[in-house]
Amino acid sequence: MFRVVVAGAGPWGRILIKNILGAPDYELAGVVSRNSETPKLVPTSTQVAGDLKTITVPYDGLVVATPPEVHADLLRQGLAKRVPVFVEKPLALSLNETEQIHAVISAANAAVMVDHIHLFNPAYEQLRSKALDEGVCSIESVGGGPGPFRSYSALWDYGPHDLAVCFDLMGSPPLAVSAVQAHRANGGLSVQAVLHFSHDRTARVRFGNNFERKIRTTKVLTRKGNTYLFDDIANKTQNAMVATPLQNSVVPTPLQNALAIFRDDHILREDRRWGTGHALEIARALDGIERQLPN
Repeated sequence: MFRVVVAGAGPWGRILIKNILGAPDYELAGVVSRNSETPKLVPTSTQVAGDLKTITVPYDGLVVATPPEVHADLLRQGLAKRVPVFVEKPLALSLNETEQIHAVISAANAAVMVDHIHLFNPAYEQLRSKALDEGVCSIESVGGGPGPFRSYSALWDYGPHDLAVCFDLMGSPPLAVSAVQAHRANGGLSVQAVLHFSHDRTARVRFGNNFERKIRTTKVLTRKGNTYLFDDIANKTQNAMVATPLQNSVVPTPLQNALAIFRDDHILREDRRWGTGHALEIARALDGIERQLPN
């Protein structure tokens, strides 16, 4: 069994806990949480502690679902234990801190997986396969909703989702960012920008937390003239892709796919899409967008 400790038991942390408890080959060894309700969510065999340093049970992996402000400290504790770390996006809230974290991870040759969750969606995987086979010309990506409103900018909250998908499809980070616009309303922020990639390819992105309704779409135009659409909201139960609907009636969820990869050290280390290098490329683009945001 792959024994893990989950640090953080907020809304997303609880989803992770539920999935880990139901995942084959996983065992929930411990949870780091100061919430008095947390022990009710886990088996009595799971240690619950208010600090990772006070977890005494042995574990094989660390899952970090805390606010990003404390990611760096928890990652360092995971490195000290010499266990792989699964960390929610964003890896950090600035380019400088992301660079520092990546440098530490690289120097230690540690296995760290950043959960850009849409990369693990089976419908996205189908789109990716077709798009890469035909060659990507352009992308239009939209993601947002009416909130949530966090202690940090929607740029760093929503942006990593769209940029992770765009960089993955393009095969590299952008050469430049232009046409940055911001819309501030209802206590939130939405951002749009054009990302310029090699061979005159572009990705137009729009994301934020002041949309009227929740939306998550990625439209890809290929060199063969075909358009593929990944829509994560329209049919969540089937993870539907408009261009090629999934044929299986039962498909794994993105989080189930992510957890399966996390416990496989070979896949985790060999595919750069999961690592802090990808997160660093995203942070560089977010920093470039942030510098161009109008007041």
